[in-house]
Amino acid sequence: MKNILTYIIFFCLFCTFGNYAIDYSVGQHIENQSPYYLSFASIGVNSLESHLDCWAKIKTTSSQKELESYLCKILESLNLPIDQKGFKIVKTANNTSLQNELSVGSTDFSFILESDELAKETYFIISIVCKEKTSINEYQKKLNSIIGLNWEFYYQYEGNLDLVVNQEGSRKLLDVMMTNLKISDVKLFNSGATCSCTGFSKDLAKIAPSIKVDQKPVNVQIAIQVDKIANKTNIIVGSPLILSEY
Repeated sequence: MKNILTYIIFFCLFCTFGNYAIDYSVGQHIENQSPYYLSFASIGVNSLESHLDCWAKIKTTSSQKELESYLCKILESLNLPIDQKGFKIVKTANNTSLQNELSVGSTDFSFILESDELAKETYFIISIVCKEKTSINEYQKKLNSIIGLNWEFYYQYEGNLDLVVNQEGSRKLLDVMMTNLKISDVKLFNSGATCSCTGFSKDLAKIAPSIKVDQKPVNVQIAIQVDKIANKTNIIVGSPLILSEY
């Protein structure tokens, strides 16, 4: 317990004196590094993975050949290899789905393109998981360059601390991250080993998508989860919300 309290005290002092440096870094390196990652670095979190989930649709059905053409265009925009042998077609009475999965270095990609005959629409779903400290927002820029597709983006960043903190410690960690990201209109949630919050950050407004929750804009969610079995404290940041279960 003494070691944990010492860590929390040191941690809070470090973050207090580091706020100026963090703000400066966000301003200077916003194109190269995620402010979410910088908030992780400010509290000594071991960064594990970053996720980008996005989807788009067009109001028309697509043939198998058109789905393949769309996928090739997406892969080309992301500078990924195109291997049509890896394309998987699944057909039902009313839907045609094209699926493709690939890994490049430490990054995994999943693509699903589906034509819905009943809705008369075509859906595009992409999931990207980076296992290194890469700038995942670069993929957003490349996808937005594709004419005719308007994407919805959800970001998620995961990391951990190599220790277990108590409920008070979880709240202190949450408070410091909220301060660093300048989150306002905060709603707090506490459920056993998990402490989380949602809110809106003006500093992230230009790069973070937002949604309305109870008629208020939300563009960031943070969860602190204690894992006593693994002797770790997991930290997840999502924008505008965390999609996965935690």
